[in-house]
Amino acid sequence: MSAQIEQILEVINGINTHRRGNLSLYAISRSRQKATREVALHRKITTQSVLDKHIRKLRPHIKNVGEFDGCLLSYLTDGSTELRDILLRHKVDEFDSERIFNAFSSVSPNAVDVADPPDRVKSTTNRIIRDTSVARRVKVIYGYRCQLCGQYLENQHGWHYAEAHHLKPLGHGGPDTDSNVLCVCPIHHVILDYGGVRLESRDFTLLRHDVSAEFIDYHNTNVFKYNISLMRTS
Repeated sequence: MSAQIEQILEVINGINTHRRGNLSLYAISRSRQKATREVALHRKITTQSVLDKHIRKLRPHIKNVGEFDGCLLSYLTDGSTELRDILLRHKVDEFDSERIFNAFSSVSPNAVDVADPPDRVKSTTNRIIRDTSVARRVKVIYGYRCQLCGQYLENQHGWHYAEAHHLKPLGHGGPDTDSNVLCVCPIHHVILDYGGVRLESRDFTLLRHDVSAEFIDYHNTNVFKYNISLMRTS
């Protein structure tokens, strides 16, 4: 993969970190500025050098950073794959494709159905979905398949989505390490967050990394409250 595309993917990941869930062109722009400075500092190059990569490498499809911000916002709000598809035109091999797909999978778009009709009573549940490098690594290990049911979400463009669950929550002092993280589908993430199942190692349809018995025990002792049957595949 070219150094230019690598820098762009680093900026995209940085934008997702800095925007803190905010979805506006202003938030994307400010986050991109911060991410650009971080990439420049890490690579020991000038900020302008990073910006130039956005403009020169992606022309004629994207003419300036404003259009770059707009394309990323369209992905986050509408699931538009325009920016990702432009980057894919610069791939050298299939490993490049995987890197690009993973970068966009880690920057999760909003669900399409985000608005309620006015005659409904709106109820809001706050759930924190963190996407750290550990979480992304575990998702890649499992190909974005849920460790509990073996299922995964895929849209018509081949984009995969999964969530990372910390067995001992970070808010309880749990570490952000592979041994404390499961790759799960959104349904099982909700079930686990609300203590809807007691876990045993044999419950894992997929197990390709070391999940700590200590953190499984913590979940069963401190989080488990209900008894909901796990979905299984044949």
